[in-house]
Amino acid sequence: MFVDGIPQRIFVDDYLVYDKSENKLAFAFNKQNDIWINIIEKAYAKVNLSYNNIDGGIEGETYREITGFPFRH
Repeated sequence: MFVDGIPQRIFVDDYLVYDKSENKLAFAFNKQNDIWINIIEKAYAKVNLSYNNIDGGIEGETYREITGFPFRH
């Protein structure tokens, strides 16, 4: 991830949020049930201090913070 434009390694544990009522992993959704998306989302939430802080926003900013590539509005 890129924190303030600087590449950083973000370490996360192997615990992911599971929604028992929906019988699936919470937050990020993908049709293939790929777990890597939830792991990246967890790292992104860690950098931003919580899942609540990453709800909504501009997708381009998220991509920039994950990949380091610039974006235009």
